[in-house]
Amino acid sequence: MTTYQDAVAVEAKIAEQAWSEAFGRAMRAVAGCFARREARATAAELVAGLLLEVDTRNCWTLAQVLGHPGPHRLQHLLSRARFESATASAAEATTLSIRLPTFLQGECALRSLVVR
Repeated sequence: MTTYQDAVAVEAKIAEQAWSEAFGRAMRAVAGCFARREARATAAELVAGLLLEVDTRNCWTLAQVLGHPGPHRLQHLLSRARFESATASAAEATTLSIRLPTFLQGECALRSLVVR
């Protein structure tokens, strides 16, 4: 491997770790907004599925990509599960206002290391 390939591999690993930590933090911030833990887990899967590169994003295709036997779990989350949206919005706004500046500073520092 060349030095450039090593740098790209390191950057990808760091980005994956940062994304995993940020996603986990965001999901923990809204965890209390769900009445049941099953709904919380399904919400995390749904958000992850929405971020995947698929042609069509609906409950059927997301369920298939996520390995669910059918769309019923996702449909239940979207139509009938109890969720406190105002609390979730406030929690995410707080999380972003605290973490985003730090994350962006780290992102800029990482790019300056890789460019060298």
